[in-house]
Amino acid sequence: MKSEWRRGNGRKGCAMVAMRATRRWWQGVAALLVATAVMGSWAATPGPVAAQTGFAQTGFAPTYDQAVGQLRLYVRYINERDFTRAYNLRGSGLRSRIFLAPFANQFTGVNQSEINILGTAPTGDETVVYVKLVSIYADGTSRVLQGEYVVGFEGGRPRIFDARLRVNGAKIFGTLNGDDDGFMG
Repeated sequence: MKSEWRRGNGRKGCAMVAMRATRRWWQGVAALLVATAVMGSWAATPGPVAAQTGFAQTGFAPTYDQAVGQLRLYVRYINERDFTRAYNLRGSGLRSRIFLAPFANQFTGVNQSEINILGTAPTGDETVVYVKLVSIYADGTSRVLQGEYVVGFEGGRPRIFDARLRVNGAKIFGTLNGDDDGFMG
């Protein structure tokens, strides 16, 4: 090993290799620091939901799995009649529009609901999830709702910020700034 070190360019060659490796290491650190500074300032800028809810956002929209998982859990809790847990998956802005008892009363007569994910679109700090929701009632009738849920982070956890659902093109759910709320919204 020692003889190989001296062969070729000798000590000068080895020193040059070591300097290049050190320079590459510092270039990597510098690039990481620049990226952190840029992303840190971008992530520190609160989005529109942070202004409404008062919670700091992560700077990133929930992933597909986080957003869709949140909605599937929401529907599962509703199907299990665990309205408190479903209610708590909503963001504080959405919870402030309707209290728990009226929220739970919306599901009177609903036996089962099924959510079908039609697509997602990350938008800033939120992910819009396009859905088709089918609810089957105790009397055997069903209702098909189509629209979107908005999922974002609040308090470090994914939360449902808004619901805009329609039955045959007729709006039945308000947005966060609207004055009505309804089934599954």
